[in-house]
Amino acid sequence: MRLEVWRNDLRYAWRNIVRQPGFAVLVAITLALGIGVNTAVFALIDGVLLRPLPYPRPQRLAFIWQTLPDHGVLELETTPADYTEWQSLRSFQSLALIATGNFTLTGNGDPERVRGARATASLLPVLGIAPRIGRAFSPNEDRADASPAVILSDGLWRRRYGADPAVLGRSIDVDGRPHTVIGVMPPSAILPGPLAGSDDLWLPARMSSDERINTISHNYTAVGRLADGVSAREADAEMQTWAAHAARERASTHAGLGAHVVPVAEDAVRSIRPALLVLMGGVVLLLLIAAANVSTLLLARASNRQREAAVRAALGATGGRLASLAITESLLLAAFGALAGLGLGDGVLRVLVPLFEESLPRAGAIHLDGRVVFFAVVAALALGVGLGLIVALQRPAEALGQALKSGARGPGGPGVARTRSALVLVQVASAVVLLAAAGLMVRSFLRLQRVDPGFVADHVLTFRLALPAAAYGSDAKRRAFVGDLVARLRSAPGVAAVGVNSRLPLGGSRGANGFTVEGQPDVTGQGPIADQREVSSDYFAALKIPLLAGRLFEARDDASGEPVAIVNHTLARQFFPDARALDRRIRVTAGPESAIGWSRIVGIVGDVRHTGLSRPPVAEMYRPYAQTPSADFSVVLRTAGDPSASAPTARAGVQQIDAALPVYDVRTMDQRIAGSFAERRATSALLLVTAALAAMLAGVAIYGSIWYSVSRRLPEIGIRLALGATPGSICLRILARALMLTMAGAAIGGGIAMTAGPMLRGLLFDTSATDPATYAAVAGAVCLLTIAASIVPVRRAMRVDPMVALRSE
Repeated sequence: MRLEVWRNDLRYAWRNIVRQPGFAVLVAITLALGIGVNTAVFALIDGVLLRPLPYPRPQRLAFIWQTLPDHGVLELETTPADYTEWQSLRSFQSLALIATGNFTLTGNGDPERVRGARATASLLPVLGIAPRIGRAFSPNEDRADASPAVILSDGLWRRRYGADPAVLGRSIDVDGRPHTVIGVMPPSAILPGPLAGSDDLWLPARMSSDERINTISHNYTAVGRLADGVSAREADAEMQTWAAHAARERASTHAGLGAHVVPVAEDAVRSIRPALLVLMGGVVLLLLIAAANVSTLLLARASNRQREAAVRAALGATGGRLASLAITESLLLAAFGALAGLGLGDGVLRVLVPLFEESLPRAGAIHLDGRVVFFAVVAALALGVGLGLIVALQRPAEALGQALKSGARGPGGPGVARTRSALVLVQVASAVVLLAAAGLMVRSFLRLQRVDPGFVADHVLTFRLALPAAAYGSDAKRRAFVGDLVARLRSAPGVAAVGVNSRLPLGGSRGANGFTVEGQPDVTGQGPIADQREVSSDYFAALKIPLLAGRLFEARDDASGEPVAIVNHTLARQFFPDARALDRRIRVTAGPESAIGWSRIVGIVGDVRHTGLSRPPVAEMYRPYAQTPSADFSVVLRTAGDPSASAPTARAGVQQIDAALPVYDVRTMDQRIAGSFAERRATSALLLVTAALAAMLAGVAIYGSIWYSVSRRLPEIGIRLALGATPGSICLRILARALMLTMAGAAIGGGIAMTAGPMLRGLLFDTSATDPATYAAVAGAVCLLTIAASIVPVRRAMRVDPMVALRSE
């Protein structure tokens, strides 16, 4: 019996929709906007924050970071010697080391630069994963004298080797050395970390006996599986106790070093979490506005059908029966909105993922799956029931009886008016929150764009090269290659200058090292730290980095010359307060560069924001590439015209010297700068679009509210005009009421926005979360929106003929 009732309700709802298709389309589009954008952002959050990592008991995995609190370094990689000591800690069941990087793959196709990692054999057991075919690394393969082995990712196996199982046992060249393929990982296998899922090769650590006792070079990320019954907080406490003990017992290498434990799931999403939560809050507000807007539409139609409801009540329909009809119709409309929203959400997601891709772990796994569809269905059900109840609650039995007696055909009484006003308040307040957030983000983004990076980015092309040790194992061979390449590129048409840098600005790598100033105490572990870069003589000219004092590198600064260095303005100011940095000598205290000894400072250059435009410059030193030639470096070309047009020239120059070298990461410097704040730009853009949609829906609500008010008050307006009121006074009266309503909503929204300001603080640059200019602009925009929405209803009121209005009564 109940099923038959539901069928009848559904047929009734369908007839009403068919009778007014325009109304149904309007409601479905409004709901689709809210559901679609929410579905897309939920897919991001589900894929990044909610979905568990693809490991057994992933909550037991944790990173172990060392720290330098005095220098603001909170995530410092570890040394093999410290890793060996940690094996005896009770907090961890097992530990592993990972060193990610890029590798050159040759043979079976064109040379290709792929991402991968060297790791101890314990990594796969720690993660709880295993190859889909073949075997994992054995402990013996961690040794430097072991035969080189490699495990392929599923993606690389399919892309380059056609998913051929016979690849097992085949020898492939990695960085110019033959490696035996011993396994292929499953598709779900990823390395833990912020960029999980982007690794193609898994290689054994192959550490020498000297590397295993290294206490200086912090080159490995440590990951461990917590012992049963041990929490991450307890493990963190034990690590801090160990760090304090090491600092006391081995002050020469561990003074100032701390340590802490961070769950892998938390570490992977730490940077992107604030942006995603802000976006989720924004789109939830948009959904609330859409729901309020649809409620207003449904209330307006219900008011016009008041007599029909009264007749049903007179014929015996109960309040529950009438509510069932209203809920069924709103559920059907919400279902149409959800279907359209899923299509819209898929399109929005296709735009969002590339925008956030550089900061999204497991970006390739984010899509509309069953969990996301379930979210959309639940949202649609909640909206359908909620909207139906709002309509049903506006139809009390006494009001229906009065409607039947009076034959009322007006749009409703005071109760409906109050409900509509409350819905308008909700929409305006929500829109103000979104407008304020979008305004703050856009203001911050514009200020970030105006930051001087310390160099001239236009007309600059960059690309990266990596010289394999098998062919370029000596410094002399590296110097010869770079010298030949620079000479070839400099002579190419349209190239004005060519430079080489071991770590490009905004490239994500710092290369921080401790150093000592001659004449000052040598306090390894507690002394000053500076980022170090090896550059060619023309690098500063290629990026137009200004020389402030002294000289730049010259031809005489080669392997046979005196070791020299150039420092930036920040280093000179911080460590040479008497402004006499020139001709002083400094020495790197850790890493291979420490063997060079003292380097004389020959120049001071301007600060470059290497780590990001939103971060202040740090102390930096530059060494001549000819004195410290690295195998992995970037090339910078300043061109006379479009830098992108010089990319074929750059590739040809490399191929003429060594056809086996892949040229990769080819981008203009403008593209690198844009990529450095891509996350902020994407967040700002989505918030701006969401705020614009919210303002549009709020404008429609304001328009509907004023139209509703004018329609109910036509007789009153007619009487006022008949008694001598002017159209202008009528206009001002209507506008004043509308502005009072919207400004009340704006005040509520402004208060909520200021309260929620701390959520945005981490995403803002040089902008306060309570920036008065932004809130003043939002208030002005709301006033203008109200005036614009009032134009048509006000014109209608001003044109009322008093006799016609009175006669209609």
